[in-house]
Amino acid sequence: MKRPERVLPYLLTALAPVAVAMGIGLSVLTGGTVPQPHPAVPEIAWADLPGPAPVVQPALPSIPLAPGPTCSPSQLQLGGVSPTQLTQDYGVVIQLRNAGTSNCSVPPAVSMTLTGGGPLLRARPPAAQTLASPLVVPSGQSLQLWADNPPGEACDRTGNDSGLPVYDHAQVDLDGTAYQVGGLDLRVACQVSVRLEAPQAPARYRSDPLAGLRLSLFLPAAVRPGGVLSYSVLLSNPTRSAMRLGPPCVEYFQSASWASGSDGKGWYDLNCAGHTVLRPGSRLRFDMQIRLDPTIRSRLVYVNWTLGLLGYADTPRSFMGAVAVGR
Repeated sequence: MKRPERVLPYLLTALAPVAVAMGIGLSVLTGGTVPQPHPAVPEIAWADLPGPAPVVQPALPSIPLAPGPTCSPSQLQLGGVSPTQLTQDYGVVIQLRNAGTSNCSVPPAVSMTLTGGGPLLRARPPAAQTLASPLVVPSGQSLQLWADNPPGEACDRTGNDSGLPVYDHAQVDLDGTAYQVGGLDLRVACQVSVRLEAPQAPARYRSDPLAGLRLSLFLPAAVRPGGVLSYSVLLSNPTRSAMRLGPPCVEYFQSASWASGSDGKGWYDLNCAGHTVLRPGSRLRFDMQIRLDPTIRSRLVYVNWTLGLLGYADTPRSFMGAVAVGR
């Protein structure tokens, strides 16, 4: 008896995206070997419908952070120190963390004194920085203090800096509290600029019209060079509300890539004509196709599939799976 076709499903189980060349969140997924989806699920044939890339929805205006009382010395604690670039030669960023349970505020004025390596040096704010209002530091987040060479200074160092003084200690004075910062390696040509940067209010996104949608990618076990890579995407609605796929039909991105090239790369319109609504508890299976280059020499082809509707909060719908290349 002939064995039924087997596939490698790649379920959308990881929602932590990583950067890809397109700037789209990508979840690399795991899977096993299972039969094809149940035949009772409606199957929609693939149609070659190239379309434009979807518009990324911009974030909504942020809601300003609620101000709090002045940060106390026990609440605003010294955190880590990191270089502004690869090394501390050009400057450092000092973290002051709000260890309290509520928001607090700090006045915008700050000063810093550098010692240990050269003459005592007082850092000054850049001339362009005019902060009139207190800075809000949410609970658990950090205020950043930047100390670096001022831009546009006539004394900016050039060439060999081996003779410049190296400062290893700084005292930061903020609202009457002195923070001692050691272990620095800050080379200064003639002056240091110091400025404060407060945490930004969190971004706000529009409501996701397909919130709760579940997707499964079904790939064949193998494909031959020059053949058609036929696979399918299963869309499931486990919610109690209907989901609208169109019109216009939602876009998707697909590509098949290997070490030296790719095929089928682009955005397409989902062939949702006649299936524009995904009812609660229902599923739809959409067939996909990519014709492969006959000169492929790689052992694996990687399929990347992304549903459109980009720019909503916490809804990465990109995932990748691998297909063996037969000979």
